[in-house]
Amino acid sequence: MDPEVATDVDDSAEEEWLIYDDPVEGGGEDKAVEEKLWQVLIVDDDLDVHAVTRLALHKIRFKGRGLKFLSAYSRREAYAVLRDTTDIALVLLDVVMETDDAGLSLARQIREELNNQIVRVVLRTVQPGQAPEQRVVIEYDINDYKSKTELTAQKLFTTVVSSLRAYDSLMQAERGKAELAASLAKIKILKHALDQHSLVAITDQFGKITYANDRFCQVSKYSREELLGQGYRIFNSGEHSKEFFANLWDTIADGRVWQAEVKNRARDGSFFWVDTTILPYLNPDNGAMQYVGIHTDVTERKHAQTSLQASEAQMRHLLSVSPIAVSIERLSTKQRVFANQRFADMFNTTLPLVIGADPLQFYHNPQDHEDVLARLEKGETIINLPLELITRDRKPISVLASFSRMEYEGEAAMLVWFYDTRVQAAPAVAVGVAY
Repeated sequence: MDPEVATDVDDSAEEEWLIYDDPVEGGGEDKAVEEKLWQVLIVDDDLDVHAVTRLALHKIRFKGRGLKFLSAYSRREAYAVLRDTTDIALVLLDVVMETDDAGLSLARQIREELNNQIVRVVLRTVQPGQAPEQRVVIEYDINDYKSKTELTAQKLFTTVVSSLRAYDSLMQAERGKAELAASLAKIKILKHALDQHSLVAITDQFGKITYANDRFCQVSKYSREELLGQGYRIFNSGEHSKEFFANLWDTIADGRVWQAEVKNRARDGSFFWVDTTILPYLNPDNGAMQYVGIHTDVTERKHAQTSLQASEAQMRHLLSVSPIAVSIERLSTKQRVFANQRFADMFNTTLPLVIGADPLQFYHNPQDHEDVLARLEKGETIINLPLELITRDRKPISVLASFSRMEYEGEAAMLVWFYDTRVQAAPAVAVGVAY
């Protein structure tokens, strides 16, 4: 016996149509248990048919679930039940009720008006001549046709179980379709988001482009037709070495992800930079290796970096020739990362001994340095703060110091100006003597 099916068919009732007053389903039962039952709708204008059907089937369990019986006594009543109850698995449907073709009309309404293609419909009739089986099976979307005179309890059991199995398989397929549709919808949303942000191209195992999205075409200034079948060589800007591209191919050919920033040449000769990730994968259709390139246009950032680097270079030059002692300290490491020659001269030392050194080395009172950092942290800019410093050979110096926060090589830093007050004092005395 099928392990999914359990029954205790009452063979003594096989040929008898007995009135069996079944209690209303669900009365006092736990809802969670009730929801697990297979719903079977009996549609017949004969009360005895409802009773004997319930009697013959009430012990059936399929896949651990029993049956819940619903009853309707006319086409109109059955239509309302089917319209309002979406999880009916099986309809045992009499053909002749209020009219000779009431059951056939309902069968058509189930499929066409209610658009219910899942519920299993089994026709039962005591007058097969009224609805010949061959014509009915051809013209109506039903799943079985039985004469009541031949439908013993055992045959009814077989019909019901096979119908439930078919319904269950269809429901699983529908759930699979729904999950697939939901997944495809998510993929569509993700693709749309990716297309709005990234340049996406797919190449075959030989590096020939087989797909390019609109964003890729827009930035590269090539049409899709011009790109298909081409290799990435058409974008070669001359910026990168042969070893750079050899590493790319060695990495992806080994099945590993490759990432780097790449400078490309567009169709009009202009250049664009992309932050590139190339992912290898096997084509499910032919098993060949393919490569998905996802590129983020970073041209503006690269231009900004170039401009910043040029500005920093210009700033370093200006600071280097400044007659005032200047240094830059990186806040994260508290190390001096820049100093001009005037700074080294002020402290009677050399630049190699100044760069990378601890800024506290020249402070007479190290707490002064900590106090400056605390004020900068509050957003202050400090101008002409009198400080006592010491040279490398331990000689005192009085200075006016200015401090401000800045960004240097992409990190938070402190710009320091030391004005040696001794330099200002000498000209003042000289001028007084001249007068």
